[in-house]
Amino acid sequence: MEVFELHFNPRNKKGLTFDTFCFEPEDKKEKKLGNLYMAGELENSLPQKRHLLSSLADIIRKEYYKNFDDSPEESLKKSLEKANEFLSFQVKNNNVDWLGNLDFVVLTIDSSCSLNLAKVGNLRIFILRSDEILDMGQAAGLQEMVSPSKIFQNIITGNLDQGNKILITIKEIADLLEKEKVLEDLTKVEEKGIKRIFKINRKLFENLFGFCLIISLTSKKRRLSRISFSKIRFPFLSTRAIARGGDERSSSTRLIPELSKERLKKSLISILILAILLLLGFFLFK
Repeated sequence: MEVFELHFNPRNKKGLTFDTFCFEPEDKKEKKLGNLYMAGELENSLPQKRHLLSSLADIIRKEYYKNFDDSPEESLKKSLEKANEFLSFQVKNNNVDWLGNLDFVVLTIDSSCSLNLAKVGNLRIFILRSDEILDMGQAAGLQEMVSPSKIFQNIITGNLDQGNKILITIKEIADLLEKEKVLEDLTKVEEKGIKRIFKINRKLFENLFGFCLIISLTSKKRRLSRISFSKIRFPFLSTRAIARGGDERSSSTRLIPELSKERLKKSLISILILAILLLLGFFLFK
């Protein structure tokens, strides 16, 4: 399984924030719960309130992997109950600016490719198969927010196949992907072609703000890649390993590689020896 986090202009739009979150089991007890993925967008947010997305994701993660004796669906249900309690507490404390401005998706995928999905707001969700695009936004059971005390209401379940891809994004980017036939292109490529498609079409995203979270079920080994497209000509690429504690470790692909201390030391010694030889030659042949 390979996961692609694509972020477009992450700091270029005032009052808007978004993030994507990817977690996996740490031990055998949690393994049957599978992987947990979340993505969210918060509109009209004040700078001091932008932690809401990460706080919500952390609460769901902790509760989800806490219930390792339950099925993924049961564990997700308990996690969403905790999320509802957290959001209800925010309302009671007069932190209400997120109401009507929060878009959030939570999904789980286990080793048998079973899917559990919950959603609030207007994020778009697609399942991409060979020459087929399924819009999960039309699926029964995914409802809009109706009560501050019960933001997340329903869970839909289903089965995926090897070769399927799941794409989660905001409405504006989804509309663009459909209009420019990028979604169709994504149904036809394997994992190696996903980055290539977005690099080829990166000019389309220069003035957009948002994300795409793509989960591909064609690889046996789980890998996670992040691509951040900003208004710089060359995108920054990195592979991020995420620990369950929330720590992030990144190894970045740079245009100019850094020299290690050992290599730098050897280079300086070589330069010094060359300078001495040139100096000796100068005096010998003078």
